[in-house]
Amino acid sequence: MNFKAILFSFKTTLVLLALLAAGAGVATFIENDFGTSSARVLVYNNIWYEVVMILTTINLLGIIYKFKMWKNLPRFLFHFSFVVILIGAIITRYIGYEGIMQIPQGTTTNKMISLEPYLQVTIKNGEEIISHNEYQKEFTSLLPSLNNFFLIINFDNNSLKISYKDFMFAKKEAATMGLLTVEADLNGKKEDIRLPGLRGQIGVPKELKFDNLTIVLEYGSRYLDLPFSIRLNEFKLDRYPGSMSPSSYASEITVIKDSKTYDYRIFMNRTLGEGNFLFFQSSYFPDETGTVLSVNNDPGKWPTYFGYFLL
Repeated sequence: MNFKAILFSFKTTLVLLALLAAGAGVATFIENDFGTSSARVLVYNNIWYEVVMILTTINLLGIIYKFKMWKNLPRFLFHFSFVVILIGAIITRYIGYEGIMQIPQGTTTNKMISLEPYLQVTIKNGEEIISHNEYQKEFTSLLPSLNNFFLIINFDNNSLKISYKDFMFAKKEAATMGLLTVEADLNGKKEDIRLPGLRGQIGVPKELKFDNLTIVLEYGSRYLDLPFSIRLNEFKLDRYPGSMSPSSYASEITVIKDSKTYDYRIFMNRTLGEGNFLFFQSSYFPDETGTVLSVNNDPGKWPTYFGYFLL
């Protein structure tokens, strides 16, 4: 059997593209019922989906070379565009990240909340912080066997072991909640602890006491610093006449970068672009005193846009 003939064939292209499409479709249902983290663990960030993406890229490059498609410009651009789009997707997967920025009206901030959840472990002796460690990890309640997690932190002739025990996901109306249970083992002394937290939500710190040491555990998103600041000058919300339903809302902001500032208006169909960061009008405070912006740092967007242009 000729491996190259199979890999660099149009039938293989169709199979690989079908797998990508099917994976994305299944992930949509998983995300709806079991949360975004489950969709990422089982599909988008899973090794099988990454392998399919890489094989699809190799397959298309091989077909372009095999059939010398550069001699026929339309065919070449059509197939090469998919290669560029897939490369953009791979860059997004490994380099890009997203977050949420919550800004009360009249305040300035350069911090956003990461969408990626972290298990944070802080070891303290009294008020002194001996060690602080962060581990990016997502869990799924759909297939708990994929949640294997174990780490060892050695400090001052002590050994702290953190191991996974359970993860639960609950969805009630528009609210979602995650509950991670881990076991902390310090020099043979073991204790279980439950940590409420989820992707896109700041965790709740929980403490464990081991003699004179305090272990602070927290699971959820963390704050990230931006290379510039944003001030929310005014949040505007318009409603349909005779109704309390919002028709549109916008954020009048000022971007402060080094010694330069400029004003900008973000609304539902108008985003702010600053460097590799994109800011989208996502939501607002329930009392309408602040804005919620979705933040996207995605260097893979340019190859993706170029691929769409070629297509």
